Amino acid sequence: MEYEHLITQRDGKIVTLTLNRHQRRNSFNPKMAFELREFLLNLQLNVTVRSLIVTGSGTAFCAGADFYDLMSDEQTDALEERKILRALFEATAYLRELDVVTIAAVNGIALWWRWISNGL
Repeated sequence: MEYEHLITQRDGKIVTLTLNRHQRRNSFNPKMAFELREFLLNLQLNVTVRSLIVTGSGTAFCAGADFYDLMSDEQTDALEERKILRALFEATAYLRELDVVTIAAVNGIALWWRWISNGL
């Protein structure tokens, strides 16, 4: 499957996921959050994958959420914001539950909020 903000590559049983919003230091916007959730759900269902490598494009791994993108979109209301946060929570849950070796190839800035990784 093709994604707008994720690059996926497969080499045998190894999948590499590259966060690809380098112009915004790979920070999550709504589209990227939904794409990550979909990717990880599909990966969970794929029993042939044995390892996942996660990295970021450009000079940063992930700078967190792109609040500028969220706040500049006048169409984003409270319900939509909750859907975006839910997508991020579900993506992190899928990542934690993966039954594969997962490696973070951190290249630069990396931000991980404790409340996101614990599901708030």
